[in-house]
Amino acid sequence: MKARVLDFLEHGGDVEALALELFEWQRSVSAVHRNFAAGVEPSTIYEIPAVPVRLCKEVVFCTASQGIDFRTSGTTGKRGLHRMADTQAYDRAARLQFEACVPDAPTTAMNLCPTAADSSLGHMMRTLFPDATTTLPEGPVFIGTTASRASEIPDVELPPGSVVMVTGGFKGSAPEELRLRERLGPHFRRIDEYGMTELSSQLWGAPGEGYLPPRWLVPYAVDAATGERTEGLGLLRFVDLANWSSLLAIETEDVGEVRGGRVFLQGRLAKSEPRGCSLAVE
Repeated sequence: MKARVLDFLEHGGDVEALALELFEWQRSVSAVHRNFAAGVEPSTIYEIPAVPVRLCKEVVFCTASQGIDFRTSGTTGKRGLHRMADTQAYDRAARLQFEACVPDAPTTAMNLCPTAADSSLGHMMRTLFPDATTTLPEGPVFIGTTASRASEIPDVELPPGSVVMVTGGFKGSAPEELRLRERLGPHFRRIDEYGMTELSSQLWGAPGEGYLPPRWLVPYAVDAATGERTEGLGLLRFVDLANWSSLLAIETEDVGEVRGGRVFLQGRLAKSEPRGCSLAVE
């Protein structure tokens, strides 16, 4: 199944057909998946049962007995766990989507994202820029930072061609645009990243323009009370083929809508737990 997914990442195909096949495969090899989806026979991608992210604090969804663990920030107590058989699909998915969305990224980088071994965001940055430093290099640079760590960037005017990636801003931190411009000057391009521990895929976008998902990630919104799919504002769900060995479909606690193939975030579900790498740093 991993080979099928890796081929889809590279070449595309029928996302719904592969998602339904992957759902049946996961259920056939994993008792946890089988118990969670007992009696469900989805005929569309939107009918695949979505695992609430909060359940990942209690149950491990993985088709392998051992694997690689990523954990949520744990800012409110028990940490959620995303276990995958290996990171091959994760790494390839991250590279392909990054190159598609930021094709002109500088090759040198400064990394201010979490670097813990079990941080998915830290792993993504190490995958994209294995030689990234925590000091500012010369010339055009790619800076990866969470919204709450923008204050750690040195005051310096970045040269044209520089890119600053900001992640975590919507999760409760104040907007950092003004602070970034005051510190780094007018010449850099800002790009926003949206991802979470429970996903193997990331979405990229610019402020106000929404987040673009890769072709192997299907986002949609549901009514928070009924769970029915909605074309307007709702609770976001994702079907992620790159999660071939773990959580095919997840239900977040993020509120937003999907328009024109892009995801527009509005905030967090009322009474949901604060989470995210920015809040962990704070």
